Amino acid sequence: MKEFIFKYKYLIFAAIVIIHFAFKFYKCGEAGLWYDECFSVQLAQKSASEIIRISMEEDPNPPLYGVLIHYWLNLFGDSEEGVRSLSVLASSLAAGVLFLLCLNFFNWQTSVFASLMFFTSNELYYYGLEARTYALIILFVLCSYYLYLSIIKRPTLLKAILFAVANACIFYSHFLACFVLIGELLLFPFFAFTAGRISRDNENLNFSVSAKSKVIIYLLSQP
Repeated sequence: MKEFIFKYKYLIFAAIVIIHFAFKFYKCGEAGLWYDECFSVQLAQKSASEIIRISMEEDPNPPLYGVLIHYWLNLFGDSEEGVRSLSVLASSLAAGVLFLLCLNFFNWQTSVFASLMFFTSNELYYYGLEARTYALIILFVLCSYYLYLSIIKRPTLLKAILFAVANACIFYSHFLACFVLIGELLLFPFFAFTAGRISRDNENLNFSVSAKSKVIIYLLSQP
């Protein structure tokens, strides 16, 4: 089982994304839009610059979701399926990223268990259909965690750039999600200045790359 999962992990990732998308998209048009989703549609009908202005002056929420749904509805229409399909796609990708995160930094058992928990969670299913920013936040947070641990394991400039993009997306999606960034910052010295090892079955993933390299890459990644 272990060898199969590691050998075909990217095929499994794709399968997870496809299964989640098919399962959620099948039901996403059955119920009518509720109040907050109607607000998303109303906001999406404005120009991107107007959405940003409203976010800065009237709406307490950051503008990223509004801008994305604006262009999304231009492509896919404002039916229930069109409005909710952005969240469905984000939730499906989040399930795949969670699988890779657990597999690469913990073990195959954790990846299987976490994937099953994600798939069977009523709350994650609900927010995976809702035409609001929450599914995108889950995706961006999981991407941030994945890149955060990747930088600690083996820092590169590309990872720093992608990490900065993921964290900027978190910041411009929902301000409360910024606690994730604070948590990463507080934990970073522990990971950077200790020769910690994370066990993956009987193999050790060595995170003892020089602390200097980690610090430099991490600082470069801050948006």
